Amino acid sequence: MLRSKGYVLVKMGIAALILLFVIGCGEKANGKKDAQGIEKATGKGGLMLPDFLLQDLEGREHRLSDYVGEKPLLLVFWSTGCPACLSEIPKLNHIYINRSKDLTLLSVDVLEPKRNVDRLVKARGVKYPVLLDPHGLTARDYRIRGVPTIVVIDLKGSMGYYGHYLPEALKRIDGLLS
Repeated sequence: MLRSKGYVLVKMGIAALILLFVIGCGEKANGKKDAQGIEKATGKGGLMLPDFLLQDLEGREHRLSDYVGEKPLLLVFWSTGCPACLSEIPKLNHIYINRSKDLTLLSVDVLEPKRNVDRLVKARGVKYPVLLDPHGLTARDYRIRGVPTIVVIDLKGSMGYYGHYLPEALKRIDGLLS
């Protein structure tokens, strides 16, 4: 019994070290850090957050810089094994269907194989774009510490909200629109 508990603790310790490595490692962009410790770098169109290039489930490429300047962006980091993430799917579907004129909604699945994500998206009827971050590099760049994490990005490419509370993120978007 004691041996199996020790084994579990060792496995948990290794998993924690790997997570810290994935989150904490990587190249740093030139620029200043914001309140979340995210390196801000100016890029295309004055983008003040790390740009990314991710594929959706159909293989189409998406860059953050392609969306900045059009309308506020609601960026949701999530995973299929997260109960809180799954409970937000109907709310996010509603937002995507009813507020697409006001905002862009993109979700980023972190560290999962495409087939698992695709299966869940079809089973749950996800309507909004799902981007894949299979190696967690974008999550690392955005200093994601847990899922769901919601990032609101304004028209200038700056962060307007970083947190876990969808109603607060929507309030921030409404503030940007008024």
